[in-house]
Amino acid sequence: MGEILTQFGAAILPDDLSSVLKSSGLDSFRIDGPVVEVPLARSSNDFEMFFAGEPVIAGWSGVTLNAAVISADSSTAVAGGFEFVNTNFAGLIKSLTGVTVSFISLLDQSLQTAVVISPRTMTDVALTGSLLSQLQVKKGVSVIAVFSFPDDCKSDLMCQFATSALGADARLQLRSTITSASEFVIAAAVSDISLGSSLTLSEAALEFEIGAETSVGISGTLDLNNPDLVFIGAVRVGVQGLELSMKMVGIWENAFGINWLSFGNAVISMSIKPGVPLPGLELGAEVQIGSKAGKELVGQAYVGFDPVLSENNYYYGSISSASIQGILDAFGMSVSIPRPLAQSGFPKGLSSSFSLAEQEPVPGVIVPAGFRLNGTINILGYEMSADISLNPPTEFTIDMNMDPLNLANGLFQLYRSKNDPNKGPRFYANVKPPSVTLIAEGYAKVLGTIEQSASLEITNTQYIMTVTGPFFGFSATLKVYASYGSLRSAAFEVYGLLSSTWRTKIADEVKKVIKAGADAATKAIDNAKEDVRKAQEKFDKVNDDLTSAENAVKNLCKIKSCGKVSTCIGCTKPTCCKKKWGTCIVPCVKWDNCCTKVSVTDPTCEAYNVGCAATRQTALAALDAAKATVNAAKVSLNVVKATLSAAEATYKAGSDAASAIARLGLEGLINIQKIEFDVTIGVAAGGQFSGTLQASFVGGNTQTFSFNLRLKSISSMAKDLAQKAFPGI
Repeated sequence: MGEILTQFGAAILPDDLSSVLKSSGLDSFRIDGPVVEVPLARSSNDFEMFFAGEPVIAGWSGVTLNAAVISADSSTAVAGGFEFVNTNFAGLIKSLTGVTVSFISLLDQSLQTAVVISPRTMTDVALTGSLLSQLQVKKGVSVIAVFSFPDDCKSDLMCQFATSALGADARLQLRSTITSASEFVIAAAVSDISLGSSLTLSEAALEFEIGAETSVGISGTLDLNNPDLVFIGAVRVGVQGLELSMKMVGIWENAFGINWLSFGNAVISMSIKPGVPLPGLELGAEVQIGSKAGKELVGQAYVGFDPVLSENNYYYGSISSASIQGILDAFGMSVSIPRPLAQSGFPKGLSSSFSLAEQEPVPGVIVPAGFRLNGTINILGYEMSADISLNPPTEFTIDMNMDPLNLANGLFQLYRSKNDPNKGPRFYANVKPPSVTLIAEGYAKVLGTIEQSASLEITNTQYIMTVTGPFFGFSATLKVYASYGSLRSAAFEVYGLLSSTWRTKIADEVKKVIKAGADAATKAIDNAKEDVRKAQEKFDKVNDDLTSAENAVKNLCKIKSCGKVSTCIGCTKPTCCKKKWGTCIVPCVKWDNCCTKVSVTDPTCEAYNVGCAATRQTALAALDAAKATVNAAKVSLNVVKATLSAAEATYKAGSDAASAIARLGLEGLINIQKIEFDVTIGVAAGGQFSGTLQASFVGGNTQTFSFNLRLKSISSMAKDLAQKAFPGI
């Protein structure tokens, strides 16, 4: 560990400081019972690791170590902190410097010491330990030592003097930060010292700074128990000049023996810088005047002047009450005077301040940046509170609360709220040259009919009153305005902005209209398609029958050409049926199949031709019938196709809407962003007028267009918007 400190810590220190570490043995040691902590890195390039344990260092005992290894921005550094529980000044000085000191026996007294060694200042690193936690990790070597006087000083005159002056229980604290041999700070402080039964000195310190800003400073705090006051003082002298400061925290009641005067929370300081002709000053205090507890008049006044840094200049003043009644109450006087007169002035106090940057002269008193004036003025019973701020040269703001307004014989009334008409509105004014804006917020009644929470804005050219509330059943924001002149004769105009409730209601109705059109189109087109399907099926069937008939005709028998054939014609001939001895004894008739031969057409062929002709006649008749049926079916098919085309043309908008619904859903059909109008108040009361609508349809770009608003008939507006989205639906 010592090698790590030497490599990354002491080696980076100036030679005169790193040699001290080597001579004291702090550059080579080991750690017993080490504890290592590695927090999650703040970025991929940062690394932190903390070590703690008991180092074994030659010549040292009772030492604890707390070290940090920090890597950031490609640079690694090690800060080591050592706490020495039981050592003495002489031993510490000899170990760190090699010098033996023994002329004061107090130097042999045990003390608690902590040392931090670091090559650079690490503002975000805190080492742990009872003393280490009180030291910041600064570049160089930082030391803190706490010393207690021994119970028996014996013959040590220095010890005897110190204990008699500071008290036997006093504890001394030494601090030092050494950056180099020529640049260091040494400070000594003493614990609480009792200076009597009611006075204690605490945090008394002496500090020497050697270097570019060499100086010596003394500071301390006196705690007074009766009265309960704290005095904080400091003096510093150096190459940068002289600084003196004294603060008194707390209130000294019955100051200087005056029972109606209290004084406190005071500050006085002065600084003198070389080459600056004027000194810097800071003065201020709080004064309470009055003899009645809880009713005192409280005033505060603080001022600061810095001839070098103008942002340190400021003033602050306040008084709790500045009215006749307030003064009477502060001294418990009971005097009967008219109440409006008694309350006139600033009954609730007044404060004023100015500063270029926020200041806190004493604890609890904040001086904000800019000019501020805050108070409530009462003039014969008419009261107005004001909070004024000025940030020169760009802006001026005033916030006021005042009595009710009743203008133009009640034409325009403005008060605090509907249930509290006896209190006035709040006025706000903001001036940013060249523009001026004035606003009055409260509850308004306009023309005796419109009554809502409102604000009145008074610009360079006109009055503007904003009303938010129900308008034809839904919420809307209305701006009623009139040009300057007499409000009694003003022509009131109304600018309206319909709320999201209005827009949602209209959009929902538009979706219903589009959905109905899409459903009607889908039904009509589907029915026409079904008729076409049926007609097509019928046409296909009779066409198949025609094909069958044509095939049957193609396969019919053919009429043959019949030739001639010879045939016999039979007849009867006489003959002898029985002869006896050569003589016919029984004559008879006998059939002769071929008495005569003739030539005739082939009867078989003719019979075939007769049958074939009959078959052909039947088939051709069937073919003609099939052709007629097909023609009729084709006509019917063309009719229903024409009907489908007509339906698709007629319901194209509805069909497009159906496709859009299938693709985007109902919510994607329309998005209304803004509905506004600007008409006279009489026209606005009728609910039907021209306005401007800003919307997007079917996921497209936002459009802004004129639109006929009919607030009493949302369905009519919905139909118009549906036509805008899908013309012809």
